[in-house]
Amino acid sequence: MSLADIFASKDFDPEKYVSEIGSKCVGGTELAAQKAKLQNLSDETHVVLKKNVFQHYGQFIDTAKDISYLAGEMCQISQMLRDQKNLIQSLVDFSVLGKKPSTMVETPTDVESKPIHHLKGSDEAKKKLLTVLEKVEGAAEIVENEQRNLIFEGDLLEINPDNYSAVQRKRGYLFNDGVMLASWVTNRRGPQRYKFEAFYELAAIGLVVNIRDPECPKCTFKLLIFPNVHLLQCPSQPDKDSWVNEIESQQKIMRNPAKIGKSPISEYAPTGFPETETTDRAKSPEDSLVISLQPPLPDWILDLNDDLDVWIAQRNFLEAVNHYESFQEFLEEQPLSSNLKDVKSKVDARIKSLIEILVSDLQVMTPEKILQGGPRSIRKSVDLLVRLGRESQATRLFLQHRSAYIKQRLKRLKTEGRSQLYLDNMVVIFFSNIIDTMKEYTKSFSTKTSSVSGLVVWINSEVGTFLNTFCRQLFGTQAHLSAVSNSVAKLRGESKQLSDMGMDIIATVDSLLLPHVERTIVDAKDKLIEAVRHRYRSQDEIGVIMKFPDKGSLNKTIVEMGELGVIGLKDYIFAETSLRIGTNTISFAKSWLHFCQDVMQLVAPDWQTLIETAMCEVILAELRHLDKARKKINSSKTLELIDNDLNFMLGNVCRAASHTYKRQMGEELGELVAIVEEYTGEPPPSVEESSTPSKKAPVPKPRTQIPTPTKSKRYTTTAEFV
Repeated sequence: MSLADIFASKDFDPEKYVSEIGSKCVGGTELAAQKAKLQNLSDETHVVLKKNVFQHYGQFIDTAKDISYLAGEMCQISQMLRDQKNLIQSLVDFSVLGKKPSTMVETPTDVESKPIHHLKGSDEAKKKLLTVLEKVEGAAEIVENEQRNLIFEGDLLEINPDNYSAVQRKRGYLFNDGVMLASWVTNRRGPQRYKFEAFYELAAIGLVVNIRDPECPKCTFKLLIFPNVHLLQCPSQPDKDSWVNEIESQQKIMRNPAKIGKSPISEYAPTGFPETETTDRAKSPEDSLVISLQPPLPDWILDLNDDLDVWIAQRNFLEAVNHYESFQEFLEEQPLSSNLKDVKSKVDARIKSLIEILVSDLQVMTPEKILQGGPRSIRKSVDLLVRLGRESQATRLFLQHRSAYIKQRLKRLKTEGRSQLYLDNMVVIFFSNIIDTMKEYTKSFSTKTSSVSGLVVWINSEVGTFLNTFCRQLFGTQAHLSAVSNSVAKLRGESKQLSDMGMDIIATVDSLLLPHVERTIVDAKDKLIEAVRHRYRSQDEIGVIMKFPDKGSLNKTIVEMGELGVIGLKDYIFAETSLRIGTNTISFAKSWLHFCQDVMQLVAPDWQTLIETAMCEVILAELRHLDKARKKINSSKTLELIDNDLNFMLGNVCRAASHTYKRQMGEELGELVAIVEEYTGEPPPSVEESSTPSKKAPVPKPRTQIPTPTKSKRYTTTAEFV
């Protein structure tokens, strides 16, 4: 039996195994052998575990991908269900037949009914309404209506119409214009025993008294409120009769307002309703004449509420807004009668629901919905909100949607390839979307100062957020000046496009980039200066002429230097493949001229002094070290080579750098001109003169100490600059 089988057995006892090994083994040699066996078993187990991990790693990755895909599908399904639920809820809420009742909760079983005797006088009616307000939570909006009067109330038990099981204990309140249902609060705190559930207008209620189902509980009646059915059970038959009679009586009063005076309940009708008012003033001939002289409302006004419900249900929002605007124009031309006031209140309720739907359409949902269509996809909802007088809300939602859209576009940008290409794509995507947003904003909103100021604040906020991400990607510890200059130049070029549209953010971009650009330029400058110091620390590298293996390499170097702006290099050729210039000088010239070209891409008002300082400090460091080497060398050949290096630097290289600066800025770099004059006694040749160079370069004046140029005093040391 192998050692692995022993450990894998179910009845393995470690202490017993150790005691057996201790009794069998004699001496340290046998114990060491047992230890080696255990170690070998451990190593084999580790190897097997690693193999299993590697074997199943691919399956693990595939499974993770499947899980991620399924999670995305579940999110989409959940969102679709949520949208359907919201749509159904909206259809029910916008229906003329009432609202959908809230979810049922567990209720107690006792039911009792308390009929209310009709009250005379407005004070008694107000007291009863206050009693309702004290008992029912959330019924303030219903009870505080001055035109509403409480007719009847009682306890009810809601029955499930499918299986006739008890669902919930409720409290019913019958008003002169509707029925309010309140659910029982089991864990109540304070005097409020019920919670407001729904209010249904009497005109939208259908009443079923006799239910011909032998399984249905006794003393029940149905309230038909499209699309819901409430099956309610009363404690006794008299209570049921009271509910049915009161509901039918109030519905007859609402259908025949002219017969209010003959109704036995008319004297208790609410005092605020013109249709049911029974005071002496309402019965006067003058008022009757005024009422009879009111012109009848057009049919399209009377049908507007139903039409709005249909258009909202069909999501034909444009038609709904067009008719609402026509209704507003009609209100301005007509006196506000009682009938028209009632129509207006109902229309306003439906327009409020329409606004809620438009707002929900503009709110950010899933990333897939955000990326569909861009700013044009929400233009319709934004325009309708503006027409409905919600311009400030539409502005805020529009900009929030655009922020989420830009964020998702940048998030989905692939990071494959070079980092500079990725950053350039980021810049293009960001500013193109900003421009699209500005164009769409000017189309959808007015040019008021308040509206434009919101766009300005949003653009500055988005630019700040984007630049924070851009700087983290670009300005790392190993950021190269060439890559930084190209990316920053691309960024500033794209941001200048906004200036054509009246939105100048160059100053904001430059101020946010300044600390990062300054650090990058200073680091690159310090590296060049340190490289100069390192080259001249070794005396062996001084006086080494530039030799090439063949003539092709020499010509390649001449072409490369020509691309950097250095001309006249052929004047220093001798022996066909050599130059009368030091190797260090050629290397420095390439590095410095590349540095000058890179920093000149970063020219900005806030950075110009920084760039000029960096360029001059580097060339000053090279010239100082050349002059120091000249004083230490005694060999005539080496001195001649150093003089050639100085002539090449002051005549050819500085001329190329000055040309690079002038091409970008349109003028000479004064500090560089001062340096050349100080070393040679004459200014550098102009760009026109450099096209036909002389064979003899300017000879620097001999000196024992290099004076500091008076015009560039701030470039003498790096410490002063920092």
